[in-house]
Amino acid sequence: MRPQHGAARLEGGYAVRLVRVDVDQLGKLARGGRHIVGGAAVGGPEIETVRGRLERLGLEVESLERGRESGTEQGVDQTLQTWMFRFAADNPAPATIVLVGGDGAGWKDGRGFLADLQRLHGQGYGVEVLSWEQALNGHLRRWVSDEGRVISLDCHYYEVTFLNEGVRHARPVNLAARADGVAAEGKMRPSRSIRTNPRRSIPFSALG
Repeated sequence: MRPQHGAARLEGGYAVRLVRVDVDQLGKLARGGRHIVGGAAVGGPEIETVRGRLERLGLEVESLERGRESGTEQGVDQTLQTWMFRFAADNPAPATIVLVGGDGAGWKDGRGFLADLQRLHGQGYGVEVLSWEQALNGHLRRWVSDEGRVISLDCHYYEVTFLNEGVRHARPVNLAARADGVAAEGKMRPSRSIRTNPRRSIPFSALG
């Protein structure tokens, strides 16, 4: 979940080096005023720098080592998908699964986040995806836009990021705008979801 593309587009090239995600603000946006009944954040070694903040949000945190040859975290998506089904088993619907991330790889083979969100939606869970537009898989965007809610982090850029070295602080989260539903194209619209539970959310995030 990297905001550099939005930083360059909205604030200019100087901001790319300074921009950081405000974990607490992102958590507020994901929670949407609801009670978190469980959730998890999975990422590479860098996740340790924000472990305390994530745990205070009520999330389980799992750090994965980087592969020696690839230099990337091994099994982040698969680990997060395991957490999703584990929490769903412990917290029966109605509840809302909130995925912070936009990877829809593997959908053709019945694997990946899209396929698993479809399975959970079929069991009665509401689904929401928060993602940077540049990172949001097109198939995932279209399905969630029809069945749940897609929230563009670009539309909340100034609320979920800050510029390091005291250059800019994050603005307060606009939950009214979130409640209206923000499409990935950046246009406000009502959500079509009828299965979201206004009181319970189960957020999951892939960080790295």
